Amino acid sequence: MVVAEELRRHGYDIVEASSGEEVLAIAKERTAQSALEVGTGEHARVPPISAILMDLYMPGLSGWETLQQLKALPATAGIPVVILSVIPQTDRPEQAGDAQGWVQKPFNENLLLAELGRVLGVKGGPGQVLLVEQDMELARVILDGFKEDHAATLQQAVDRCLLGPPDLLILDLTLPDGDGFSLVDWLRRQPALRTLPLVVYSGREISEAEMMKLRLGPTQFLNKSKVQPREVEELVLAMVKRLRNPVAEQVA
Repeated sequence: MVVAEELRRHGYDIVEASSGEEVLAIAKERTAQSALEVGTGEHARVPPISAILMDLYMPGLSGWETLQQLKALPATAGIPVVILSVIPQTDRPEQAGDAQGWVQKPFNENLLLAELGRVLGVKGGPGQVLLVEQDMELARVILDGFKEDHAATLQQAVDRCLLGPPDLLILDLTLPDGDGFSLVDWLRRQPALRTLPLVVYSGREISEAEMMKLRLGPTQFLNKSKVQPREVEELVLAMVKRLRNPVAEQVA
Protein backbone atom coordinates (compact mmCIF):
# COMPACT_ATOMS: atom_id res chain seq x y z
CA MET A 1 0.00 0.00 0.00
CA VAL A 2 2.84 2.39 0.85
CA VAL A 3 4.68 1.73 -2.42
CA ALA A 4 1.50 2.08 -4.47
CA GLU A 5 0.58 5.37 -2.80
CA GLU A 6 4.07 6.82 -3.32
CA LEU A 7 4.05 5.93 -7.02
CA ARG A 8 0.54 7.29 -7.55
CA ARG A 9 1.66 10.54 -5.93
CA HIS A 10 4.36 10.81 -8.60
CA GLY A 11 2.00 10.26 -11.52
CA TYR A 12 2.14 6.50 -12.07
CA ASP A 13 -1.03 4.55 -12.80
CA ILE A 14 -0.83 1.53 -10.49
CA VAL A 15 -2.42 -1.89 -11.05
CA GLU A 16 -2.16 -3.97 -7.88
CA ALA A 17 -1.72 -7.75 -7.75
CA SER A 18 -1.43 -9.96 -4.66
CA SER A 19 0.05 -13.14 -6.18
CA GLY A 20 2.27 -14.37 -8.98
CA GLU A 21 -0.71 -15.91 -10.74
CA GLU A 22 -2.50 -12.56 -10.72
CA VAL A 23 0.59 -10.79 -12.08
CA LEU A 24 0.72 -13.19 -15.04
CA ALA A 25 -3.01 -12.87 -15.72
CA ILE A 26 -2.97 -9.05 -15.66
CA ALA A 27 0.17 -8.75 -17.79
CA LYS A 28 -1.14 -11.17 -20.45
CA GLU A 29 -4.62 -9.61 -20.51
CA ARG A 30 -3.35 -6.01 -20.82
CA THR A 31 -0.84 -6.94 -23.53
CA ALA A 32 -3.42 -8.86 -25.58
CA GLN A 33 -6.08 -6.15 -25.25
CA SER A 34 -3.69 -3.37 -26.25
CA ALA A 35 -2.41 -5.35 -29.25
CA LEU A 36 -5.99 -6.02 -30.39
CA GLU A 37 -6.98 -2.35 -30.19
CA VAL A 38 -3.83 -1.17 -31.98
CA GLY A 39 -4.35 -3.86 -34.66
CA THR A 40 -7.83 -2.53 -35.41
CA GLY A 41 -6.58 1.04 -35.63
CA GLU A 42 -8.07 2.10 -32.28
CA HIS A 43 -6.29 4.12 -29.64
CA ALA A 44 -5.46 1.82 -26.71
CA ARG A 45 -8.07 2.62 -24.07
CA VAL A 46 -6.35 0.31 -21.59
CA PRO A 47 -2.57 0.68 -22.02
CA PRO A 48 -0.35 -2.37 -21.50
CA ILE A 49 1.74 -2.80 -18.38
CA SER A 50 4.92 -0.72 -18.74
CA ALA A 51 6.80 -2.29 -15.82
CA ILE A 52 6.31 -4.81 -13.03
CA LEU A 53 7.51 -4.09 -9.48
CA MET A 54 7.53 -7.40 -7.62
CA ASP A 55 8.45 -8.96 -4.31
CA LEU A 56 10.17 -12.35 -4.37
CA TYR A 57 8.15 -13.98 -1.60
CA MET A 58 4.45 -14.25 -2.48
CA PRO A 59 1.67 -16.79 -1.90
CA GLY A 60 1.36 -19.43 -4.63
CA LEU A 61 3.93 -18.75 -7.34
CA SER A 62 7.08 -17.21 -5.89
CA GLY A 63 8.70 -14.15 -7.40
CA TRP A 64 11.36 -16.40 -8.96
CA GLU A 65 8.75 -18.58 -10.66
CA THR A 66 6.67 -15.61 -11.77
CA LEU A 67 9.73 -13.92 -13.26
CA GLN A 68 10.64 -17.08 -15.19
CA GLN A 69 7.13 -17.44 -16.60
CA LEU A 70 6.93 -13.77 -17.57
CA LYS A 71 10.18 -14.02 -19.52
CA ALA A 72 9.17 -17.34 -21.13
CA LEU A 73 5.98 -15.90 -22.67
CA PRO A 74 6.48 -13.86 -25.88
CA ALA A 75 3.59 -11.55 -24.91
CA THR A 76 5.17 -10.54 -21.58
CA ALA A 77 8.91 -11.14 -22.08
CA GLY A 78 9.53 -7.51 -22.99
CA ILE A 79 7.97 -6.04 -19.82
CA PRO A 80 10.79 -4.83 -17.53
CA VAL A 81 10.68 -6.30 -14.02
CA VAL A 82 12.04 -4.52 -10.94
CA ILE A 83 12.53 -6.70 -7.87
CA LEU A 84 11.61 -5.15 -4.51
CA SER A 85 13.28 -7.34 -1.90
CA VAL A 86 14.93 -7.46 1.51
CA ILE A 87 17.85 -9.17 -0.27
CA PRO A 88 20.53 -6.59 -1.12
CA GLN A 89 21.63 -6.11 -4.72
CA THR A 90 25.10 -7.40 -3.83
CA ASP A 91 23.58 -10.77 -2.85
CA ARG A 92 21.32 -10.95 -5.89
CA PRO A 93 20.66 -14.64 -6.62
CA GLU A 94 21.25 -16.17 -10.05
CA GLN A 95 17.50 -16.87 -10.43
CA ALA A 96 16.93 -13.11 -10.66
CA GLY A 97 19.18 -12.71 -13.70
CA ASP A 98 16.23 -11.82 -15.94
CA ALA A 99 15.13 -8.88 -13.76
CA GLN A 100 15.99 -5.45 -15.18
CA GLY A 101 16.03 -3.60 -11.84
CA TRP A 102 16.50 -4.14 -8.12
CA VAL A 103 15.39 -2.08 -5.09
CA GLN A 104 16.15 -3.18 -1.54
CA LYS A 105 13.62 -2.96 1.29
CA PRO A 106 13.03 -0.85 3.26
CA PHE A 107 12.83 1.17 0.05
CA ASN A 108 14.11 4.69 -0.48
CA GLU A 109 11.53 6.71 -2.46
CA ASN A 110 14.09 8.51 -4.62
CA LEU A 111 15.99 5.34 -5.46
CA LEU A 112 12.75 3.53 -6.31
CA LEU A 113 11.71 6.32 -8.68
CA ALA A 114 15.18 6.41 -10.21
CA GLU A 115 15.23 2.64 -10.79
CA LEU A 116 11.78 2.68 -12.39
CA GLY A 117 12.82 5.61 -14.57
CA ARG A 118 15.96 3.76 -15.64
CA VAL A 119 14.18 0.58 -16.75
CA LEU A 120 11.34 2.48 -18.44
CA GLY A 121 13.68 4.84 -20.29
CA VAL A 122 12.73 8.20 -21.73
CA LYS A 123 11.14 8.49 -25.18
CA GLY A 124 12.19 11.52 -27.16
CA GLY A 125 15.13 12.53 -24.96
CA PRO A 126 15.36 14.38 -21.67
CA GLY A 127 13.83 17.68 -22.78
CA GLN A 128 15.05 21.08 -21.59
CA VAL A 129 16.50 20.85 -18.09
CA LEU A 130 18.02 23.88 -16.33
CA LEU A 131 20.66 23.13 -13.68
CA VAL A 132 21.23 25.96 -11.19
CA GLU A 133 24.43 25.01 -9.33
CA GLN A 134 27.40 27.12 -8.26
CA ASP A 135 29.75 24.12 -7.78
CA MET A 136 31.25 23.81 -11.28
CA GLU A 137 32.82 20.39 -10.60
CA LEU A 138 29.51 18.92 -9.43
CA ALA A 139 27.71 20.61 -12.34
CA ARG A 140 30.07 18.94 -14.81
CA VAL A 141 29.36 15.53 -13.26
CA ILE A 142 25.61 16.03 -13.60
CA LEU A 143 25.94 17.58 -17.06
CA ASP A 144 27.74 14.45 -18.25
CA GLY A 145 24.50 12.51 -17.79
CA PHE A 146 22.40 14.40 -20.34
CA LYS A 147 22.25 17.65 -22.29
CA GLU A 148 21.00 20.57 -20.27
CA ASP A 149 21.49 24.28 -19.61
CA HIS A 150 23.58 25.42 -16.66
CA ALA A 151 23.31 28.58 -14.56
CA ALA A 152 25.89 29.23 -11.83
CA THR A 153 24.13 32.23 -10.29
CA LEU A 154 20.62 33.38 -9.42
CA GLN A 155 20.73 36.09 -12.11
CA GLN A 156 21.84 33.65 -14.78
CA ALA A 157 18.92 31.38 -13.81
CA VAL A 158 16.46 34.29 -14.07
CA ASP A 159 17.87 35.33 -17.46
CA ARG A 160 17.59 31.76 -18.78
CA CYS A 161 14.00 31.33 -17.54
CA LEU A 162 12.99 34.60 -19.20
CA LEU A 163 13.95 33.05 -22.55
CA GLY A 164 11.29 30.38 -22.04
CA PRO A 165 10.35 27.86 -19.35
CA PRO A 166 12.52 24.73 -19.20
CA ASP A 167 10.83 21.35 -18.79
CA LEU A 168 12.42 20.97 -15.34
CA LEU A 169 14.70 22.87 -12.96
CA ILE A 170 17.44 21.33 -10.78
CA LEU A 171 18.22 23.81 -8.01
CA ASP A 172 21.01 24.19 -5.46
CA LEU A 173 19.97 26.35 -2.50
CA THR A 174 23.34 28.11 -2.12
CA LEU A 175 24.15 30.61 -4.87
CA PRO A 176 26.84 33.35 -4.95
CA ASP A 177 24.34 36.18 -5.52
CA GLY A 178 21.39 34.90 -3.48
CA ASP A 179 19.76 31.58 -2.68
CA GLY A 180 17.31 29.04 -4.02
CA PHE A 181 14.48 30.45 -1.91
CA SER A 182 14.79 33.82 -3.67
CA LEU A 183 14.73 32.14 -7.09
CA VAL A 184 11.62 30.09 -6.22
CA ASP A 185 9.92 33.21 -4.87
CA TRP A 186 10.62 34.98 -8.19
CA LEU A 187 9.42 31.98 -10.21
CA ARG A 188 6.13 31.93 -8.29
CA ARG A 189 5.43 35.49 -9.41
CA GLN A 190 5.82 34.57 -13.10
CA PRO A 191 2.58 33.15 -14.62
CA ALA A 192 4.49 30.89 -17.05
CA LEU A 193 6.89 29.57 -14.40
CA ARG A 194 4.88 29.22 -11.19
CA THR A 195 4.19 25.49 -11.77
CA LEU A 196 7.66 24.61 -13.08
CA PRO A 197 8.72 21.03 -12.10
CA LEU A 198 11.58 21.26 -9.61
CA VAL A 199 14.30 19.08 -8.10
CA VAL A 200 15.95 20.70 -5.06
CA TYR A 201 19.47 19.19 -4.75
CA SER A 202 20.76 20.51 -1.43
CA GLY A 203 23.84 19.92 0.70
CA ARG A 204 21.78 19.91 3.90
CA GLU A 205 18.57 18.54 5.31
CA ILE A 206 15.53 20.68 4.45
CA SER A 207 12.81 21.18 7.05
CA GLU A 208 9.09 20.75 6.33
CA ALA A 209 8.60 24.52 6.63
CA GLU A 210 11.36 25.14 4.09
CA MET A 211 9.87 22.55 1.74
CA MET A 212 6.61 24.48 1.73
CA LYS A 213 8.49 27.62 0.66
CA LEU A 214 10.27 25.77 -2.14
CA ARG A 215 7.45 23.87 -3.85
CA LEU A 216 6.44 24.89 -7.35
CA GLY A 217 4.98 22.21 -9.62
CA PRO A 218 5.95 18.55 -9.07
CA THR A 219 8.85 18.88 -6.61
CA GLN A 220 11.50 16.46 -5.33
CA PHE A 221 14.00 17.09 -2.50
CA LEU A 222 17.39 15.35 -2.67
CA ASN A 223 20.34 15.50 -0.26
CA LYS A 224 23.78 15.67 -1.91
CA SER A 225 25.31 13.49 0.80
CA LYS A 226 22.75 10.72 0.27
CA VAL A 227 22.00 10.82 -3.47
CA GLN A 228 24.72 10.53 -6.12
CA PRO A 229 24.69 12.54 -9.38
CA ARG A 230 23.86 9.39 -11.38
CA GLU A 231 20.73 8.90 -9.26
CA VAL A 232 19.80 12.55 -9.85
CA GLU A 233 20.09 11.95 -13.58
CA GLU A 234 17.85 8.87 -13.43
CA LEU A 235 15.23 10.62 -11.30
CA VAL A 236 15.18 13.65 -13.62
CA LEU A 237 14.78 11.42 -16.68
CA ALA A 238 11.88 9.64 -14.99
CA MET A 239 10.20 12.95 -14.06
CA VAL A 240 10.61 14.43 -17.55
CA LYS A 241 9.26 11.25 -19.16
CA ARG A 242 6.06 11.47 -17.10
CA LEU A 243 5.71 15.21 -17.74
CA ARG A 244 6.10 14.81 -21.51
CA ASN A 245 3.87 11.73 -21.78
CA PRO A 246 0.25 12.56 -20.83
CA VAL A 247 -0.58 8.84 -20.44
CA ALA A 248 0.56 7.64 -17.03
CA GLU A 249 2.81 4.59 -16.90
CA GLN A 250 0.97 1.41 -15.98
CA VAL A 251 2.94 -0.32 -13.22
CA ALA A 252 1.84 -3.61 -11.68
